[in-house]
Amino acid sequence: MFHIQRKSSTPLTEQIRQEFSDRIRSGILQSGTQLPSVRTLADTLNVSLVTVVNAYRLLEHEGIAEKIQGKGTFVGRPGGRRPMNGYNQDQGPNQHQGPNQDQGHAYGQPADPGRDPSHKAGSDLDWQLALADYLPRAAMFGQRSRSHFNEVPFKMSMASLNPDVSTDSLPESFYHVLQDTAILLSEYGPIAGMESLRGEIASYLRERGLRTHVDDILITNGVQQAIDIVARTFVGPGDVVAVEAPTYAGAIDVFRARGAVLVSIPMDDEGMRLDLLTKQCDKVPPKIIYTMPTFQNPTGIVMSARRRAQLLDLAESYHCLLVEDDSFADCSFVDSIPTPIKSLDKRGHVIYLKGFSKVFLSGCRVAAVVSSGSVHHRLVAAKSVSDLGSPMITQALVHACMLPPTR
Repeated sequence: MFHIQRKSSTPLTEQIRQEFSDRIRSGILQSGTQLPSVRTLADTLNVSLVTVVNAYRLLEHEGIAEKIQGKGTFVGRPGGRRPMNGYNQDQGPNQHQGPNQDQGHAYGQPADPGRDPSHKAGSDLDWQLALADYLPRAAMFGQRSRSHFNEVPFKMSMASLNPDVSTDSLPESFYHVLQDTAILLSEYGPIAGMESLRGEIASYLRERGLRTHVDDILITNGVQQAIDIVARTFVGPGDVVAVEAPTYAGAIDVFRARGAVLVSIPMDDEGMRLDLLTKQCDKVPPKIIYTMPTFQNPTGIVMSARRRAQLLDLAESYHCLLVEDDSFADCSFVDSIPTPIKSLDKRGHVIYLKGFSKVFLSGCRVAAVVSSGSVHHRLVAAKSVSDLGSPMITQALVHACMLPPTR
């Protein structure tokens, strides 16, 4: 089912509760699914029966599991959740979800909302619950696995554009784009991405104060894949990753999947508090510092220019990688946003992530990673292992959107 960390300071009972809670709330385990028996789970995890019993009791107390006498413990029905005072059930202490996560269902969409919880969810498939996996809570699974298209007349989410208000930013005819680039449908492209798109992105970033070269840009399938590639390249079990508190839920999932130790650093009006981050660095320097300095998700805080320079100095002093997630800067209605931290980087400490889903063509899932030196080469290699390169046709569509109207 999952693995527990025996050397962790978190009690085994709490680890088991958290693992099941994460899977239930994300929708991986659906309403009515029978959980492994106490004895089976105890044998699988090599823990005592009492440990499992206590973990199941905590799940019942949360209202996300239901024990039926003589039959077992089942995932509860949506809406039966009872909050635990002083505890963020979805993520545990000091970890918070971003605003883009769907909060409409506590456990994900059930396969059959009216099903009796005592009925096993596909009895012939129940053996699969004993398979070990390495999934984190997968917080975005519950949202992205269900389509919300056309469910509401006007979507206010900042995670993507509403089609009704985005047509002005699209090419006059996607047909012409497809016609002009039909060859892209029949060949593989460069792993780093289409050169013309990377060149346009380089120009786009230079206008915003970040001077970079086309060879320093890697195209990914959205910022989520960019975070994943960075983590799979540089984060291993036990590595410390410092994040803002609260921070983007999808990033937490990625780092947890790599076995990282997440350290949450509170923020003030200028962004991540460097006095607290410095204390952490003095104890155990993080391998990576993950930050969203512009319109931080979920707080919306914009890190000051002074704090950005200080954060880079700190990363250089402790030889950390600084991952700058710049997903929301283009949503600004003002011109006074500080330039990216990457624009100050002279020694290759910053990995800059730039997403385009917030301003156009969310369905194309195109983002750019800007890095330098061997860090960049290793990220491109990791991209090749992941998918051999992003689809050329989606890159061509985004490229067409970025071209000035006069071209």
